[in-house]
Amino acid sequence: MVFSAEDVGAYMRLLCYQWGNGAIPTRKELVDRIAGCAVGPDVMAKFPDGKNARMEREREKQADYRLQQSAKGKASAQARFNRGSTAVQPSGEPEGQPKVNSPSPSPSPISNTVTESDSGDSPPALSPKAAKVRRKAKTETDEDWISDLEKMDCFRLVSVRDELGLAQTWCAAHSRQCTRQFFNRWLLRSVEKSRTINANGTNLHSQKSEKYGF
Repeated sequence: MVFSAEDVGAYMRLLCYQWGNGAIPTRKELVDRIAGCAVGPDVMAKFPDGKNARMEREREKQADYRLQQSAKGKASAQARFNRGSTAVQPSGEPEGQPKVNSPSPSPSPISNTVTESDSGDSPPALSPKAAKVRRKAKTETDEDWISDLEKMDCFRLVSVRDELGLAQTWCAAHSRQCTRQFFNRWLLRSVEKSRTINANGTNLHSQKSEKYGF
C-alpha cells in the first residue's frame, strides 16, 4: 500500500494526537479536523477502535523502560547510601561522631590531607600503596613529617621550616588551609625558584624570606 503525501501527513498527525491523548476521536469530522484534511479509508484502517496498535506497543515499551530505569536509579542510590552494605544506616547521628561542642585537639602547624571517617560507613578498598600512605599519615606527627622533608635531597636548597612559615602566612592571608599536599607543592615551587638567580646575583628564595621577615 502506497500512501499519498496527504495520507502520510494525516497519518502522522493522527499518531501524534493518539500519543498525547490515548486515542483519536470516533467522530469522522473531528478526525478530519485533527488531520487537516479528509482522511481516507486506508489511513482510518490504521486506527481500529481509535488506536494504532504499533503506537500502543511503543507506549508500553517506553513505560516499561521508565520503570526499569527508575528501579535502577533507586537501587544505585540505596547502594551509595549504604556504601555497598546491606545494612540500613540508622537515621540518627552515627556512633562515634564527635559532638558539636566537644573540645578539639590542640592545633598543629599543618593538617593531614588524609582523614578517617568515624561515621561507621565501610570505606572503599585501597591499594596496598595507598593504604601504607594513609597509615603513615595517620600515625606520623607533624614534627616527624617536617624532619623527613628536611632530610630529602630534593629540598636541600631551601629551608623547610622557613618555607612552612611562609606558606602558613600566605594561606592565612588568602583564607586557605595549609595542608601537607599544599605545602609539598609549595616546596617544589620554592626549589625551582631557588635555582634561579636574578641579574643582581640575589637568590629569589632569599628575597621572599626578607619580604615576609623569616
